[in-house]
Amino acid sequence: MKKNKIWMVTAATGLVSLAESAFLRQRVASGGGMEEGFDRLSRNCSALLDLEIENAIAGSQYSTICVVAKPSLLKFIRGLLSREVREEITSKTGFSYAVDFFVFNENRHIPMDAQSAEHYANFWHTDEMFSAHCLKLFIPVEDIGVDDGAMNYLNASDTRELARRSYIRSPDVPAEFAARVMRLTGVRGDVSLVKPHVCLHRAGIPAPGVVRRQIMLQLNPARTWKVRSNIYELQRQREINLPFLRKFSATYEAL
Repeated sequence: MKKNKIWMVTAATGLVSLAESAFLRQRVASGGGMEEGFDRLSRNCSALLDLEIENAIAGSQYSTICVVAKPSLLKFIRGLLSREVREEITSKTGFSYAVDFFVFNENRHIPMDAQSAEHYANFWHTDEMFSAHCLKLFIPVEDIGVDDGAMNYLNASDTRELARRSYIRSPDVPAEFAARVMRLTGVRGDVSLVKPHVCLHRAGIPAPGVVRRQIMLQLNPARTWKVRSNIYELQRQREINLPFLRKFSATYEAL
């Protein structure tokens, strides 16, 4: 049953991805640097990270969502996605994008006896309810090393191989893939790009006493670059899925 579901979701996502490209009249960039589903921007955005936090919401027993004040949030998004950065992302992917979600997370250590359960996306997974063209931007708010809870991911080729083996969401990947795992380590303000449907990934677990603070933006293909009008309010909600369908009922503002 699980194997059938995997193939059904894969087939449906493939059709949605084709429909999305056709509807938007855009196509995947050839040689744009995203063939394996990940890349990094040439620009560091550390100068934009002094954000005004107005509230904190429990995400799980081991995580917190930091709600950014609306003026500070919009200033950050527009400052990050400058014309030069938008052009760089489009050259890598072939697409313009809508910013459909933003979250500022603090993840803490999960004790060993609790790591067999999922608390903050700490199981390996792909984002199933997204097209293959969906893009996520990950930005560490402080320097992040291997012990600080850096996100783990596999490239698109390894992810396809595990899909052929009917790999199911779990805390670990098969032993022969462990050496191929990559981590989003780097300095404050680095901007990493990952296609979350294309690359298996999971949140890293920080060492005891360490708090990993990271920003994520969900970007979905659009005819022009824009941002959801209610991006501020969405910080208090679960991440939006099925964005290809939901955007027809959403309102946006130009970037």
